[in-house]
Amino acid sequence: MTVETSAILAHNIQRIRESKGLNRNRCAVGAGVGFNTWKGWELQWHSPRTHHLPNIARVLECSVADLFVNDEPPRVKCDCGQWVEDPGLGGKCPKCGRIRVEFDPPLTAD
Repeated sequence: MTVETSAILAHNIQRIRESKGLNRNRCAVGAGVGFNTWKGWELQWHSPRTHHLPNIARVLECSVADLFVNDEPPRVKCDCGQWVEDPGLGGKCPKCGRIRVEFDPPLTAD
């Protein structure tokens, strides 16, 4: 799994879980894994193995394909830690005015 795909998967697991009002512990139990495993998936400490994907999708009431959808605009992160949804603001953070330095998901050199 590429770093970008892993980031998308982690983001979607957390986003879908939160949109359904589920907590990590309930999801972990439903998927048959420990709390720290689920948390690690969301925080991109590690990626779920392929055989876990159907259980994740079942718990989140979505399809496995939904876990890999990248339909959100890239976010950028300023040195101050502020995530900004729209990278088209002239390269400056609207919160502190500094230059943004990180992209989420990461930009690739394709």
